[in-house]
Amino acid sequence: MISKMQEILLISENNVRANTNISSNVQSKYLISTIREAQLDLEEILGSRLYNKIIKLVKYDLIDDERFVSYKSLLDRCQLYLSYNTLTKLIVVSNFHIDNFGVSQSKDDNLENVNLSDTFKLEAYYQNKVDEFTKRIQEYLLANHKEYKELCKAELDEIHSNLYSAAS
Repeated sequence: MISKMQEILLISENNVRANTNISSNVQSKYLISTIREAQLDLEEILGSRLYNKIIKLVKYDLIDDERFVSYKSLLDRCQLYLSYNTLTKLIVVSNFHIDNFGVSQSKDDNLENVNLSDTFKLEAYYQNKVDEFTKRIQEYLLANHKEYKELCKAELDEIHSNLYSAAS
């Protein structure tokens, strides 16, 4: 967990790399921006109140306090989701860049880039994993909702209705 000024990341770059096949050569600026995006998606799954509770616990270094063991457990369950969602978003971001000349594709003399079709196939492959992790989080929240006072009936109903329709 990394804190940078007011920015709170719920997963570190190192944990994302350890959980996925992201190279250590990937620049932090790309990884951090896609972690941020993945966290926005996580907020949609957890609901703003529960998500913000976890953010506050991490921000104030309380997440490991025994009083908040259920929140720590939930955050631990979210690590693979955050890792693979970050990876999925990174696939396109790391292959294409926008500059003054428009959109360009990264090339290296020692590497052969995959074509656009293969890029999207790989993205879809990892998105399926993200969808599975989303489902696991949703099922966990439904089974353990009494542990999280931040989850109101409307949020539980939404989780239940979205359980098998994780957005891809």
